[in-house]
Amino acid sequence: MKHPPAKEFVVMPCTHTALAKAYGVSWKVLYTWLQPLQSELGPRQGYKYNIAQLLFIVEKLGWPPNPIPVYGK
Repeated sequence: MKHPPAKEFVVMPCTHTALAKAYGVSWKVLYTWLQPLQSELGPRQGYKYNIAQLLFIVEKLGWPPNPIPVYGK
């Protein structure tokens, strides 16, 4: 597992597309990575993953190499 980033950051609920950008992959690739974890991950809240889901994803996939983009960017 990758280590946490050196500087502090704020984790906020984000969309699947924003999370894919943070990992540097397409949304389809991220979907295939998350598919085996779906039973433990649970459904998204609307279009966004909540904080608990994001922490679970980071635990399983490691820290994303890029910051999670702010909504609309």
